[in-house]
Amino acid sequence: MLAGLAGDLARPKGNVTALTVASVEQHVKCAEIFSEVRPGRAHLAVLVNPTNHSYDALGGALAEHGYPSTNIVVAKARAAPLRDALQAAQADALLVTADPNFNRGDADKAIDEAAKSLRVPHFGTFEPATRAGALFSFGADYGRLIRRSAFYIDRILRGAKPADLPIERPSVFKLVINLKAADALGLSVPQPVLARADEVID
Repeated sequence: MLAGLAGDLARPKGNVTALTVASVEQHVKCAEIFSEVRPGRAHLAVLVNPTNHSYDALGGALAEHGYPSTNIVVAKARAAPLRDALQAAQADALLVTADPNFNRGDADKAIDEAAKSLRVPHFGTFEPATRAGALFSFGADYGRLIRRSAFYIDRILRGAKPADLPIERPSVFKLVINLKAADALGLSVPQPVLARADEVID
């Protein structure tokens, strides 16, 4: 949990508490959404950071739900190595795990460049990546998380111990779909999926 920094969600240890942004279950849900956009048995490449063990169980969870996958293990997202790894994996799509090294502007650009060079759809839980070119994101409402973090900061400043504040998982999620990306890939997003979207970029 939190790369070994905390004990469990209800009882963090030491001076650590947090609001989590993603989980294995959310990433499996991303795979499910992709299967609705492009029906059929898809082989996924999963971008993972070797130092982030939050998703060690993701490959097994995807397999249990019928999604075969191959991990692409990189500490940093760089366009050329990522393109080569994607090509070697012969994957139908790229699932980007939630990780600070992948969820930032320069990484979004590199991932988008590599995936588009091979016409491989990519998606994940990070909303800004969808605005940068990903097919879709299904993840926490970051605005809501930021507002909730203010509550935690206030509690700690008033003397609460972080270990007494449970680590919270997000309870509200956003589905953002990039129709420009879908059109560029020759994908037609079904109306039932569009109807569930919180935002559509076109």
